[in-house]
Amino acid sequence: MRKQSRWTKLKNKAPKVPDYTCPIIDDVLVKIEKFQNKDQVISPFQWKLIKKRMEQLRNDNDCLRESGIYWHDIAKSCIKNPKE
Repeated sequence: MRKQSRWTKLKNKAPKVPDYTCPIIDDVLVKIEKFQNKDQVISPFQWKLIKKRMEQLRNDNDCLRESGIYWHDIAKSCIKNPKE
């Protein structure tokens, strides 16, 4: 199999990598800080929004982990069997 077609095949099977998660983290921190600065309790609505953003981070983290494992296994396979 040609190297280019092998690479394309491997890349197409790879788990998708999520977008940058730092803006989500920043958003959650800003929301919490606003309540803390005003010395207010987080409303149920705001709590639901924060929880949703944190679950999105959990999901994105899981996707990154899957992608890392996938590419790690591919790298090990290429080192063990360089001519495949």
